[in-house]
Amino acid sequence: MEEDWPFQSQSLDFVVARENTEGLHSGQDVMDAEQAHTMRVMTRLGSERIAEMACDLAAGRRTLIIAHMSNVLKGDWIFLKTCQEVAARRAVPCDEMLVAAYNLVTNPGRFDVLVTTNLFGDILSDEAAGVIGSLGLCASANIGTDHALFESIHPECSDDDALAGRARESRPNRGGGAEGAGQRGEDAGPGRELWDGGGDAGGGCIPQ
Repeated sequence: MEEDWPFQSQSLDFVVARENTEGLHSGQDVMDAEQAHTMRVMTRLGSERIAEMACDLAAGRRTLIIAHMSNVLKGDWIFLKTCQEVAARRAVPCDEMLVAAYNLVTNPGRFDVLVTTNLFGDILSDEAAGVIGSLGLCASANIGTDHALFESIHPECSDDDALAGRARESRPNRGGGAEGAGQRGEDAGPGRELWDGGGDAGGGCIPQ
């Protein structure tokens, strides 16, 4: 990490749980030469599903934060209320937050498990990667009922590095890929050793 990195003295450990089957990323678009329309569908089923996953992630951790914008996007109300109901039933401490992007930058240590909708999860997870220093440090897990896909969140050498001419000067950071492999091992069952090994491998790449 750079010596002047603003969060280097903080121990940051948080997860962004993103609903990724509906909302603005679901591809329900209509466009012509004059205008474009994107339909945003929020369902109780989709909200319950990601809320249950977020509560699983929050087990043994500090708290669950529901990030939403129901003040301007009324469809977020069904997401917020459903997540609150699931958290109450599961006895998981939770809070809700508007404009989480600001707090994620100014006080990232307050977050533990953050659950949100599709578009906001896309934005906040990339922002979280920037807070800790690199997209290459983060893993992504797409978990369904029967199948799961694990990967690094983005290429190990970012577009920003390439544009700045730094790609050839620095080694790619393989921390995200190692973390994703560890998560895959844990998801498969008795794979804690792979998780620990992935964490060690990723940690060894961070200074690079």
